[in-house]
Amino acid sequence: MLKIKKQIIFVMLYFFINIYIFFHQAFIRTFNQREAYNILISIFSTFMFGTLFQKIKYALLSFIGILFLTAFLTIYIVRLPIDIFISSLSADIATIYIAKNIFTFMFFIYVPLSFVSLFIGLYFSQYFGE
Repeated sequence: MLKIKKQIIFVMLYFFINIYIFFHQAFIRTFNQREAYNILISIFSTFMFGTLFQKIKYALLSFIGILFLTAFLTIYIVRLPIDIFISSLSADIATIYIAKNIFTFMFFIYVPLSFVSLFIGLYFSQYFGE
């Protein structure tokens, strides 16, 4: 029971870390110092995520599910105030721009580095874990 609670708490923490990273990536155009810190945070958090789950099936399903859920939730969080306070056309244009930034970062930088750190974390959990 304690292990399940620990997993749920860490999955929620990983979810909020990803929202933080993707929210910053929604407005960044070039590579800067904040993006480097976001990459380091994502590598470390994915490594810890991999050490928590000892089976590769659960780790990959949780990782992919959280990744896409946070990407779409971040787009929705940014889109909603624009849609309410300005107009739906402006929200559509902002959604296209933000989705381009988030998915470009996600597929070219975040996913390859996270897969490597996820499998390293799984390796550590199997051989040095509980």
